[in-house]
Amino acid sequence: AQVLADEGVDVRGIRFSQEARTTLAFVSLAEGGERSFVFYRHPGADMLMTPADVDMARIDEQRIYLDGSFHSAPVYATGKLEAGSRVAGPALVAGDAWTAVIHPGYAGVAETDGALVIAPDRTGMDGP
Repeated sequence: AQVLADEGVDVRGIRFSQEARTTLAFVSLAEGGERSFVFYRHPGADMLMTPADVDMARIDEQRIYLDGSFHSAPVYATGKLEAGSRVAGPALVAGDAWTAVIHPGYAGVAETDGALVIAPDRTGMDGP
C-alpha cells in the first residue's frame, strides 16, 4: 500500500488479511461470444469481509489510474443495475466477487443474468 500512497493514491479503503489471499477472476471469451470464468478463491479475502469493513462513503466515486493518467470514476453496484443499464467508462462496476474496470472509450451493459458486457463505446453517451 505504501507504493500506491507514495504515488498519490488514496489507500484509506485498503484492508489487509493474513487469513486469506486476494480473490482473482479470469474471464475467457470464445470466438462465438461465450464467456467462461475461473476463480482463485481458497478462501478469498473478500469472503472474510463484513459490512463493518466497508466505508460506504468511499464507494460512490473513486480516483483510478488507467492508461497512464488518473481519472475520476463512478462506482456502480451490479445489484443496483437493471438489465440493459449502460455504464460509460471510466467507471468501476462492483459485483459480489468481482470488480470490472471500464476504460475510457468503452461501455458496459448489464445483462439479465447479472453479467456485464464491455465493448467499445460508440454512442458517446454517459451514465447508466
